[in-house]
Amino acid sequence: MRILVTGDWHLGKIINNYSLLEEQKEVVEAIKRQAIEHDVDVVIITGDIYDRAIPPKEAILLFDAFVTDMVLKKKIKVIAIAGNHDSQERLSFGNSLLSETGYHIASKYEKSIEKVTLHDAFGPIHVHLIPFIPYQEVRAILEDETIDSFHMAYQRMLERETIDKSVRNILVTHAYVVANVLLPETSDSEKTLALGGLEYVDRELFDDFDFVALGHIHKPQKIGDPNNRYTGSIMKYSFSEANHKKSTILLDLKAKHDITYELLPLKPRRDLVIIKDCFENIIKDKDRIRAHENDYVKIILEDEDEIFEPVPKLKEVFPLIMEFKYAYPKAFAIEQSLMSESLAKQLHENKKTRFPELVLSMFEDFAAKTAEYELDEQDCTLIQKTVQNLIKEEGES
Repeated sequence: MRILVTGDWHLGKIINNYSLLEEQKEVVEAIKRQAIEHDVDVVIITGDIYDRAIPPKEAILLFDAFVTDMVLKKKIKVIAIAGNHDSQERLSFGNSLLSETGYHIASKYEKSIEKVTLHDAFGPIHVHLIPFIPYQEVRAILEDETIDSFHMAYQRMLERETIDKSVRNILVTHAYVVANVLLPETSDSEKTLALGGLEYVDRELFDDFDFVALGHIHKPQKIGDPNNRYTGSIMKYSFSEANHKKSTILLDLKAKHDITYELLPLKPRRDLVIIKDCFENIIKDKDRIRAHENDYVKIILEDEDEIFEPVPKLKEVFPLIMEFKYAYPKAFAIEQSLMSESLAKQLHENKKTRFPELVLSMFEDFAAKTAEYELDEQDCTLIQKTVQNLIKEEGES
């Protein structure tokens, strides 16, 4: 049996007001080609098909076209689960009818773990499906008040099942799975499932399975056991993923314990790239401009002095800038305010400064910062007398 495993598609994703649907269409087409070229029997999707519970129409049509091409045209089965970004109700629509055609999706947990059984020359393969479900819902469904974390929820769900360990078993789930003290490498585009470590599920619960296909974490990686793998997302969805290498998993199952896999790379037309350099170097580096002029870019300027209106100039060479920042903003943060560094330090450290002297310092600072004007002796005398008169009037009133 040959299976292509993928997940975290997040169809309809928008980053910094840029829709990624066009790039997602191209990546989905690449996944189709991988399935066809490698003659797979099944495609497994580990959740987060859509980026939000109510996806745009274009995202729904894209996934519908994928399933139609795989199941009806190429006779390749599709097995999927819901992730934490998906709407369980929307994904479950028509599931009973569609499962007869070769498309099966597990969107809800209802007291038992759904199982799809496949067959090849070596016998049955049981694919166990646990869609994303908050542990509080498992507690209510099972009427078990001891469930106080995701780990406990998975433990209770699995305790209710009988796993035939004499045959091949695959688990497909969408969760934050750890390996004892080993945590997966995460990114900024993943939602926290619970606070205070309650989201962790230890992979020790999955020892009865020959392969565990995981969704939720966006970097492709194993966790603890080589056969426990996060599929990773099909594209980069934050600049914290700039160095990720996205992929699908081509899984080959023969006899029991004879499982191998390889990672098939996914490379969208547009990349997410971080460029960190001085302004002049960035706009003059023609090779780098040619390499990334069509990519989504985050610019980090290393200049110690603030550049006047840098973004419009940078957009001329990198039109798809998504983010911009300075590497050392504190170097000129004071310059952006109306207070000099020396006065700020004086206010912070010298609490014994007399009020008239402090006011004079503020006037001197303000004139220099806003008009590059230096107060003369007459100006200073006028300010001091005015402040003293105000103090005297305040005391008499």
